[in-house]
Amino acid sequence: EECMAWVKDEIGRVVGLPSDFGAVGKHTARFLTEKGAMLVGVADSRGTIYNPLGLDVLALIELKRAGKSVADYPDGKKLYVPDFIASAGGVICAAMEYQGADQSAAFEAIVEKLCCNTRLVLEEAVSRGILPREAAVDLVVQRLKKSMNYRRWSLFSSAPGFV
Repeated sequence: EECMAWVKDEIGRVVGLPSDFGAVGKHTARFLTEKGAMLVGVADSRGTIYNPLGLDVLALIELKRAGKSVADYPDGKKLYVPDFIASAGGVICAAMEYQGADQSAAFEAIVEKLCCNTRLVLEEAVSRGILPREAAVDLVVQRLKKSMNYRRWSLFSSAPGFV
C-alpha cells in the first residue's frame, strides 16, 4: 500500500487504494456477509480453509489481527485452491476501477472470475492428477506467456540487453 501511495503522489492516478490502504479481502468478506452472503472459503499466504456451513468472519479477522493464518481457524477444512487464485479479488477490483467500473460491476467481475479460475484449477488438477497449486502455477505461466506474446516479449530471448 505504501508503494501505491508513492505512485499516487508522483503521477496523481492510481487504483486499488481503499481508505485504510489494504485488507481488501477482509473488507469484502465483512461487506458481503453483512449483506447476507455466507463465507465458505478463505485463503491467505499461509493457508486455505473451507467450511460449507460457513465461516465466522469476525473470528477470522481476530486471527489475522493476532498475527495468525486463516489455517489456524478451528472449524474449517483445508481448501486446495492457492491463495493467488482464491484471493485475486483485490487485483480484479483494481483493474475494474482503472477501467472506470463502478462497485457493482467490480463485484460481478470478481465473482465471475474467481468462480471460473477456481473451476479451471480444480478441473485441471483432477484431470492431470496433480496438486491444485501446480495446476494454478501452470495456468498463471500459460497466461503470462500469452500476454508477453502481445508485447513481443520472450522468456528465452538472447538479444543483447534483454532483461
